[in-house]
Amino acid sequence: MGALVVSGGVLSVNSVQRPALGDLPTEGLYFHLDANDLSTSETAEISGKGLCVKKWGSVRSGAVANATATTTNYPAVKTIGAGDSARVKPGMKTIDMGPLHSNTTSGEGGGFGPWITKGSAENMKFTRSDDIRSAFFVFKGANTLLGHHGEYHNYHGAGLPRGNLSASPILCTPTDAPVSLTQGHSVFQGEPFYSRMFVEGARVNAATDPLENEYSIISLSTFYLPIRTSAFACEHYNNTIGGQEIGEVMLYTRWLPDPEIKKVEAYLRDKWYGQSTAGVRPVSAGAIEVASGATLSVSGGAPVETAGLAGGGTVAGDVALAAGAVIRARVDASGEIVDTLSVTGSIDFSRGGTVVLEGDVSNIKAGEWTLVASPSIVAGSAAGWTCASTSRHTMRVVARDGALVLRVAPKGMNISIK
Repeated sequence: MGALVVSGGVLSVNSVQRPALGDLPTEGLYFHLDANDLSTSETAEISGKGLCVKKWGSVRSGAVANATATTTNYPAVKTIGAGDSARVKPGMKTIDMGPLHSNTTSGEGGGFGPWITKGSAENMKFTRSDDIRSAFFVFKGANTLLGHHGEYHNYHGAGLPRGNLSASPILCTPTDAPVSLTQGHSVFQGEPFYSRMFVEGARVNAATDPLENEYSIISLSTFYLPIRTSAFACEHYNNTIGGQEIGEVMLYTRWLPDPEIKKVEAYLRDKWYGQSTAGVRPVSAGAIEVASGATLSVSGGAPVETAGLAGGGTVAGDVALAAGAVIRARVDASGEIVDTLSVTGSIDFSRGGTVVLEGDVSNIKAGEWTLVASPSIVAGSAAGWTCASTSRHTMRVVARDGALVLRVAPKGMNISIK
């Protein structure tokens, strides 16, 4: 991280907390399924597969639906290993919908879902919705996301497939879907006003752009025509199933505006990848220097994070200091410390750090010098702070009366801390 320097005037920054689960939109939530939280789900052990999911329950209250396995061959819970993904943190879990099966690749006869009939499907169904307008996934699979719906696209009233038998779709929509999903009026055909679909932050055409068979964060939204859906991982006539992993799914019956979409994407990116998102994270700098007369204005509700402070200006907001932070102050030719940084919000000195004096340190005068002033200081006695500079005097760092103070006394004189 580089330094943030305000040499004059006012610099405004927006520092926002990384979104937590409780910060996500709730209005219009259809369900929120998370393979890493099965506290509301029903699981079972299957020999040779381990822990499997019979019913995948929503992790947030107010949700309308849950997902249920279509056969007794329940999909397995998979733990992502260190070499399984270039993106996802090891230890995260997904629901593995099993290997890809299709009539074409297996040599089975066609018609009305023989894999379902045989009881081998590992896909899941849920109560059908005719009005899904926003959706978010952490998903691994190949080929395109969407395709045609057929006359017999009727698996539990479901199907949102591609129909090319090289991959099964994420979602399935019913026979009476409002549009054909491969035609020019498809809700996800890239019409800029009516819909949007992003994979890893890049806009794609859901019916033509293939996935890379890597874990991806995917967001869909449609302003005009809704998606109708009621199942995961099954295709036209149910002749193609499986071939995908689903880590997390959120469906909404409401079109989410861009700020809410960005918040959900940021939540998923932080949780699954350990990565922050620009505009949805605290402002962070290796060091902050605000010159006398200048102001760093912090908005957004989160403190600005830093490992160093300097200058005699003002930080209008809260500051979060890293452990072992460094505060720099200048000593002028007269032996006085001339830099007192003012923080109008809170600042926590309890993690300790070092004061470094610059300038004519050898001539520093005895007395008390305020380094940082704030109406809300957390520090106790600032016992974890030291002064790295040396002079003919004894120097101690203390916190009192809304300030972090450097006490300078001639050597041999006792310094009492009150």
